[in-house]
Formats: sequence, structure tokens, C-alpha cells
Amino acid sequence: METLAETTLRKVREAGRGYFEDKGNLAELEELQKDPGHIPELIAGLSLEDTGLKQPCTALAVILKIGKRHPEKSLRILENAVKNDEAPLHYLSELIYKIHSKREKEEKKLYSKSILGARK
Repeated sequence: METLAETTLRKVREAGRGYFEDKGNLAELEELQKDPGHIPELIAGLSLEDTGLKQPCTALAVILKIGKRHPEKSLRILENAVKNDEAPLHYLSELIYKIHSKREKEEKKLYSKSILGARK
């Protein structure tokens, strides 16, 4: 029996960017986003052959959705993937950059709120 991540990768391999157009995949994607533990399996999608359907980019987008919900764990997983050469470096670097940037923006927003709250 396939894991949720394996099912997702199979669909990404078959449909590429069409994965997001299929409304039936929304519940699956929502479930994936609950657990960054799916990322190690999904990293394999970054090495898929691009047949014109943007399969690696679609896998990147799926991982990014998870990473934005769980930045700390996701960043650790992705940094390990870089160390172990598990996928093309340019995709892993892009994910790390985008997740890290999102985390910094949230920290700045929280800091601003705390400063404004302290001034009242």
C-alpha cells in the first residue's frame, strides 16, 4: 500500500502542474501539510524527469506548502537533504531560501506586534 507521499509523487509524475488543478487532490494536499515528516519522501520528486509538465517544480510547490506551515522542522530536513545530496541543489536551495524568508517575515511581524502592544 502506498504512503500518502508516494501517492502524491505518483500523481505529480503523471500530471505535473495539473496536480493542483485536480480538486480531488485538495484534501490530500491538506493532509500532507499537517506533517513535515512527509518531506523526506517528497524530496525524491525534485529529481523527477520533467516531461514538459513541470514535475520537479510541482514537487517543489508541494514541499513548500508543507514547509511554510512547519518551517523549523522543514528547514532541518532540507538541510540534511543538501548534506546527503538527495536532490538537485538548486531546488533544495530555493526551498530553504523561501521557507527561511517566510519565517523571518513572521518573526518581524510578531516583533512589531509586541512593540506596538508594549507602547499602549
